[in-house]
Amino acid sequence: MKTIWNKIPAWIKAIILAVVIVLPVVTLVQSIVIFNLKSNTGWGWALLVTIPVLIIFWKLVQRFTSFSKPEDVKIKMNLNWSDKKVWIRIIGLVLATITTIELFSLAFGDVPEVQNAFLQTFKQFNEITALPLLFALALSAGVVEEVVYRGIIQNVLVRAYPKTRAFIMIGLLFGLLHFLPVSLLLPYLLVSIFFSLVANEFKSLGAVIIAHALTDLLYFIYGYFVEFDKFETDQLLPLSIGFILSIFFLLYGNNSILRIRKNKLSLQK
Repeated sequence: MKTIWNKIPAWIKAIILAVVIVLPVVTLVQSIVIFNLKSNTGWGWALLVTIPVLIIFWKLVQRFTSFSKPEDVKIKMNLNWSDKKVWIRIIGLVLATITTIELFSLAFGDVPEVQNAFLQTFKQFNEITALPLLFALALSAGVVEEVVYRGIIQNVLVRAYPKTRAFIMIGLLFGLLHFLPVSLLLPYLLVSIFFSLVANEFKSLGAVIIAHALTDLLYFIYGYFVEFDKFETDQLLPLSIGFILSIFFLLYGNNSILRIRKNKLSLQK
C-alpha cells in the first residue's frame, strides 16, 4: 500500500488528503453543532464535545505523519510567542483575509452565499447557545484546515514542486473545496498563499491556526450580530488601506519570502 501511495503524483495526493481528511472532520463537527441547535437545550454544549474531537484529531495526525526535515512545517504550536513578528503576522493574516475577500466581493458583487446562509440559522438562538457553537466552528476550521493544508499537503507538495507552484496549488484546492462563486476563487487563493508563506516562515502551525480561527470567529460574530450586506463603494478606501497594511505586516522582516525568491531565480538560470 505504501509503495502504491509513493507512486501517486503529489498533486493527486493533495486532493485525496483534502477530501479524505478535511471534509469528514469538518462535517462531523458541523453535525454535532447542528444536533445541538436542533435539540434546543438552551446552551452550546457542542463546544465541549468539539474540543476533545480536535485534540484526538491533532494527536492522530502527529502519530501517523512524520515531517521532520528542516524545511518541513511541523505540526506543532511551538513558537517564540514573545517575538513581535509572530503577532504582526497573525494581525496581518486576519486583516489580509478580511480585506482581500471583501474587496473582491465589492468588485464582483458576490458573497459566499452557502456560508452566509448557514450562519443565518444561528440568529434564531440566544447568545448562550450560538456563541459557543460559533467558537467551536471557528476553532475546528482553524485547526483542521491548517493541519491538513499547511501541515500535511504543503509538506507533500513542497517536496515535489518549487514552493511558489506548491503554494498556488494549495490555494486552488483550498478555494475549490470551499464551494465558492468563481469570482471569489482568486481572493481565497491569495489568502491561502499568505497563510502558506507564514507557515513556511515559522515552520510551525501556531500562527496560522490562531489567525485562521480568529478570522473565522470575527466573521461569525459579525454575521450573528449584524446582517450581511453587500459592501458599498464608500467602503473601498478603508478596505484598500487595510489591505495595504496587511501586506506590510506580512512582509515586515520576512526573510523566508526572500529565500523563496532566490530559489525561484536559481531555478530559472
